[in-house]
Amino acid sequence: WLMGFGLVPAGLACALGSPSVDGQRGWLFGAGLSLVGALGVFGLQNGAALLIAWEAMSLGGAVMILSDTLEQGRGRTVLFMLALLEVGAVALVLAIAILGLHASGLTFSAFVAGAPVLSHTAAVGIGLLLLIGFGAKLGLLPFYEWFPGAYGSGSGASGAIMSGVVLNAAFFALSRALMDWLPLAPDNGFPMLAVTVIVVGTLSAILTILYAFQQDDWRRLLGFSSAENAAIAVVALGAAMLFRTYHLEALAGLSATVALLHLAGHALAKGALFLAADGVFRATRSYRIAYSGAGSHWLFGSGAVIAAMSLAAMPPTAGFVSEWFVFQTVFQGFYLPHLSGRLVLALTGAGLALTAAVAFATFVKLIGLGVLSRDAA
Repeated sequence: WLMGFGLVPAGLACALGSPSVDGQRGWLFGAGLSLVGALGVFGLQNGAALLIAWEAMSLGGAVMILSDTLEQGRGRTVLFMLALLEVGAVALVLAIAILGLHASGLTFSAFVAGAPVLSHTAAVGIGLLLLIGFGAKLGLLPFYEWFPGAYGSGSGASGAIMSGVVLNAAFFALSRALMDWLPLAPDNGFPMLAVTVIVVGTLSAILTILYAFQQDDWRRLLGFSSAENAAIAVVALGAAMLFRTYHLEALAGLSATVALLHLAGHALAKGALFLAADGVFRATRSYRIAYSGAGSHWLFGSGAVIAAMSLAAMPPTAGFVSEWFVFQTVFQGFYLPHLSGRLVLALTGAGLALTAAVAFATFVKLIGLGVLSRDAA
């Protein structure tokens, strides 16, 4: 599911290519390396091989941005991106090494079989390392810091690949690790890991959409929005973990399904807007969101408006459906047996409501100024 919907914008991006003609061959190499790494994350069944595929995605993204000769300071941006991603990679190495010691092997089947022998404290520690490691590419707090520079230095085609298949692969890896490789929290204990995932996801969503609203560049705004949507999916994943702790399997399944639906709609809509950003650049030689007049053709404007409606959660788009079910999921907290869990999900709903309101204003700004307006000259 995640791979299929992620490959749609990635395939279109590769077909259309980067607006930077000089770096086209290098860009295609980087795009191919990112896609091969993502396919490895989806399909490999060994911890060591997963780490190699994970690094291939990072390297491919760096090559794409460096080949996009659109910004002079892209070298420093790429180094900053790789530095933060390597922090996540180190956390992943530690988590997989610890899991391998407990499971006597590095295969994922060994991790699943060895999960019951992990203590609750060990599971929380490993879970936090996994959250840091995979969250580095998802843009969770504080790793969203590399998003504006990296996305803002590359083309929309690069952004479509990074926010589509690469982001979906990172979420797939995180959900598989937290749901399959670790044991459930004890019924009589506080579900520390699930609550941490929910809180980090909620705070990340609020902060990233607030930053997105302040941007005046198509790529930077859409980059922050990608981190925001990834954070919403992580909130749904945390809710699934919380419900599963108390054996509410139907609600856990609903939460996990909502996360998949949300990322599917996000990949399609965000890919469309990133490619629209390249259209704006080809028309105006700038990614700036300001009276470009680039939306004079009705077909371009219609596509951009529909994609923005989905990301702003307006009916009847896929984004509206997925966010509606996200709210329905967190409002099921009254089924939890303890007040602490109910309170966490209630506050999460309030945080997501704030996020949705700012997201609506953000995409009204993007389309109103970047597509529907006309150049005063």
